[in-house]
Amino acid sequence: MQKLKTGIILLLGLGLAACAPKSQEFTSTEGWFSILAPVALTAAAQKADEPPLHYYSGTYQDHLFSITYRENPANLEKISAQATLDTGRNEELGANGSLRTEKEIQIEGHPGRELMIDSKINNDRLEKKAEVFIIGHRLYKLQVTGPAGRFNAALADGFLKSLKLHVPPQPDPSRTVEYKSEEAHFSVMTWVPFKETKIPQNPPLYKHDTYEFMGDEDGQAYAVICAQVDLPPQTTPEAALNLMSSKMTARDQVQVLSVEKITLKDVPGLAMSISQKNAEGMIFTRVRIYLSGGWIYTVEATVEKGREFNQDTNQFLESFKILPGS
Repeated sequence: MQKLKTGIILLLGLGLAACAPKSQEFTSTEGWFSILAPVALTAAAQKADEPPLHYYSGTYQDHLFSITYRENPANLEKISAQATLDTGRNEELGANGSLRTEKEIQIEGHPGRELMIDSKINNDRLEKKAEVFIIGHRLYKLQVTGPAGRFNAALADGFLKSLKLHVPPQPDPSRTVEYKSEEAHFSVMTWVPFKETKIPQNPPLYKHDTYEFMGDEDGQAYAVICAQVDLPPQTTPEAALNLMSSKMTARDQVQVLSVEKITLKDVPGLAMSISQKNAEGMIFTRVRIYLSGGWIYTVEATVEKGREFNQDTNQFLESFKILPGS
């Protein structure tokens, strides 16, 4: 009898082991993470979004496993972490979701939320367990969605709790210095050496020399381009800025992702995000254009496809100042 019991227990154990999924590790170097899933995760095609959304997912036994991340807005420092997490929670809820539970969590000191959500698509009732984190200037969302009443909590927890971070060392703030041009009347905070180039007159818009201040590091490029302009007396600042933006976007393979009116201490400007295809692939650029005292300033930060705008980018763009004399 004892041998029979032992045999039954062994068979049951083997059966359970056979049913248990074999976890597969998925690693994203650019995403700074690795995670275990019961199915191979694949990347969805990226749209030319700004900021771009990175989405990885797979389906196993009627359950969807996914992880996404994107760069947070450039003004993240002006938004509380709780407000950003609220945004992530609301995105997970969508139009048809209802929040069952919510609690604060952390991963390696980074703030987050754990969510349990009931939702409905057409006539199908679903359950979703999700986690939302702020890591650096990125918003990460992990989720497992399955049919209501048959939601596999053990599978969901195994996926969500397996997340490991591989955040690269952040730039040393002590390297950041103020770059100032007395001749072009501006200053900006930078950590890359700037090379100054003077370009001869380029009529009809530029009847004076153009100054280019450019630097690059690790797949990212930063630039301030400025020149004095002689505009017709009736030209409004808005018309001049629109003319500058149209000159930039008239180049081949350029797509405008967003345009927004801004000001810099009452100086009118435009904030633009554009993508451009060149010989080496797709690049993304954030641009700010200002018009002050007969000077036009273009402040640019560019990254290659597959790389992300980060806190350095935001600091560079936000630190630009126009000095007296322009």
